[in-house]
Amino acid sequence: MIGVAWLVGLTILSLVGAVAVLLRRLRVAESRIRLFAETARQSRQTRRQIETIVDHLPVRISHFDRNERVLYANGYCGLIHGCDPQLLVGRTVREVRGAQSYEESKPYIDRVLAGEYVRFEHPITVEGELRHFQQQYIPDVGPDGAVRGFYSIAYEITERRREEQRLLLQSREDTLTGLWNRRELESRLPDAMTRSRRTGKGMAVVYLDIDHFKSINDTLGHAAGDEVLRAFSQRIKRSVRETDTLARLAGDEFVLILEAVNHTREGEAVVRKVLAALRDPFVAAGRTLTITASAGMTWFDGGKSTSAELLTRADAALYEAKRAGRNTVRLADVEAQH
Repeated sequence: MIGVAWLVGLTILSLVGAVAVLLRRLRVAESRIRLFAETARQSRQTRRQIETIVDHLPVRISHFDRNERVLYANGYCGLIHGCDPQLLVGRTVREVRGAQSYEESKPYIDRVLAGEYVRFEHPITVEGELRHFQQQYIPDVGPDGAVRGFYSIAYEITERRREEQRLLLQSREDTLTGLWNRRELESRLPDAMTRSRRTGKGMAVVYLDIDHFKSINDTLGHAAGDEVLRAFSQRIKRSVRETDTLARLAGDEFVLILEAVNHTREGEAVVRKVLAALRDPFVAAGRTLTITASAGMTWFDGGKSTSAELLTRADAALYEAKRAGRNTVRLADVEAQH
């Protein structure tokens, strides 16, 4: 009996020990389950937070597969395309952006799907407005090293481009009159000469200045002189075609490029029209003024002259007009340009 009781007791102790071990393991497992659940909850919460942040970034972020179909698009993509971003999922790049924009992007898509990181500027039209984006394509590489698709990140640089254009325009414009300045003239004149050689059509280069302008500054002041220069510029501008180039070099010196002119007589007729437009009185500093101008013109029809030579000849012809009594135009020696 004692042996049986001892054996039963030993069995009970073994069972109690096993139960205790099992309970400890259950508590560990329960703890791990709670930790996993909490981690998963925090992970979901973190993911929602990240998605909220990404959706509100002023950046287009999207994910495409190898077939160029949208797997993910953030909220800003929806704003740009005017729809819920979820409606973009499953659509191709061509369907989302349109045929023209897609064809412009296709070479970059081919490169990223070949495993290359690509960066480029991509203008698109949104609600009739041209907007500029700095675009980045990043390969989506799988564990096996194969490219599964690509990520697209684009941030808008429209305002930067507008500011750059504004500064560029400022650097090319005369601040007083709004006409082109010397720098822009020196860029446009060679281009005009190239077009003349290509088309076989002649062109005229005209130097103009205001007669006795110094006396206006001396008697009425520089502010009045500036008024005259602005009004003078507008009179000339209204007298020529929009395709003609009018620039202010400095002071009261102006240059006019007349393109696609058939003969020197045609160019001279335009200059006389400009001088005639100045006959109506000007008003500056409360005074009514009679303003005249002198002009020197040279002709170009595809010869070997340089732009600097054309300006020199037109300037020399201007001084001939001054010596002839002002308020007139003189033509430079045409033969001198060959």
